[in-house]
Amino acid sequence: MGVSHTIHHVTRSVEGGNLIMMNIDKSWQADNLQVGRIYTYAGTMETVRLVGVFPCEGVWLETFDGQSIDNGAGITIPFGDVLYASKDEVQDYLEDLRAYRDETSIKSNA
Repeated sequence: MGVSHTIHHVTRSVEGGNLIMMNIDKSWQADNLQVGRIYTYAGTMETVRLVGVFPCEGVWLETFDGQSIDNGAGITIPFGDVLYASKDEVQDYLEDLRAYRDETSIKSNA
């Protein structure tokens, strides 16, 4: 028998708060993490930017609008919860970031 490349990951449903089981292929797990790069957070499947790496602890992630994935609690996210983002996800993140910056720039100039 071959070795399975799929891991099971327990995550919270964003809408209902219920625990659900997801199958995540190990090849999706990011390695060689780099601050400033865009990834996907397995807990919500949301595209995020890596803003801090803490050896032996985990990482800090934020959304395009600067919101911490841990809601400001200062909790590190486990390394295994950081997945590679697709090119489309990265493009969507960058478009959302541009739109957010344009919107906040307009508000601050008004």
